[in-house]
Amino acid sequence: MTDFDDAIRHALNDDGGDPGGDGTPSVPQMILDGFRGQFRAMTLFAWMKMSATLGICCLAGVGFFLAESTRAQIAWSAVFTIGFVGFAMWWIWYWMFLNRNATLREIKRLELQVAQMRDPAGV
Repeated sequence: MTDFDDAIRHALNDDGGDPGGDGTPSVPQMILDGFRGQFRAMTLFAWMKMSATLGICCLAGVGFFLAESTRAQIAWSAVFTIGFVGFAMWWIWYWMFLNRNATLREIKRLELQVAQMRDPAGV
């Protein structure tokens, strides 16, 4: 096999201290890796946006219960709904961002299997 195939094999054999042993890190580990990696700015940006939209939801919830007219309650509930949709959008985007590494890991495993099928004697 080539040096590239050996590098893939070495990377896949290193489980990174995963207690499960199947090579997939836990969710807290994935979150911490997002803050340590090269995409730290994007992770911080996503967390800031999620915090802001969650703050808007909390503010709208308090405003809803303090409102004295039905019209104001409808307005605050609309703000809450828009804030919650924004929070859900950022959360889904962030979750997809976290799963990007898992997808790359699976692609590398497939590459290794193809390399082993191509050269069965080099296993």
